[in-house]
Amino acid sequence: MKLAEYLIKTRMRPSEFAKLIGVTRMSIHRYITEDRVPEPHIISRIARVTRGNVTAGDFPPPKKSVTSLPVKASPEQDNRKPYPWERRNSYCFDEADRRLRRMMQQPREGDGLSPPLKHAILVLGERVETDLNKRHFRLDHRIVDAREIVRQANRVLVKKGQSPISYPGVNPIDN
Repeated sequence: MKLAEYLIKTRMRPSEFAKLIGVTRMSIHRYITEDRVPEPHIISRIARVTRGNVTAGDFPPPKKSVTSLPVKASPEQDNRKPYPWERRNSYCFDEADRRLRRMMQQPREGDGLSPPLKHAILVLGERVETDLNKRHFRLDHRIVDAREIVRQANRVLVKKGQSPISYPGVNPIDN
């Protein structure tokens, strides 16, 4: 059985198998794609870990001399079936990454301030600066989170005799 077949059958990723036999993930990839033949002591480790399912006969004979680096086939030329752990077409992933980045830059639906937080900012007035792009607040020129904005607004409201703002993570003020 070829090493790739064994990994697929056992649902093991090359990185996991590499740790078991003490080599790098890239070495396993090279063994699978037959860019490299494992050394005899590595083949014996592979045979031991796979309980004899993958042996020396499952690897091609070693190449006598290497005159140049192997040329990678383009996705159009490479007709072999992709392995489950492999990113076959980097264009698809690059395009997906670009779409994800564009999506993350757009404001989310309902990405404004919550009504209790808006109320707290109105109570504190010019003491609060907001930067929604960086998603942080400044209160009296110090960076604070939304809960601190509400806490400070509640202190002001309680002093004025008004009811405090209810907000997650902010305990009510005792009189």
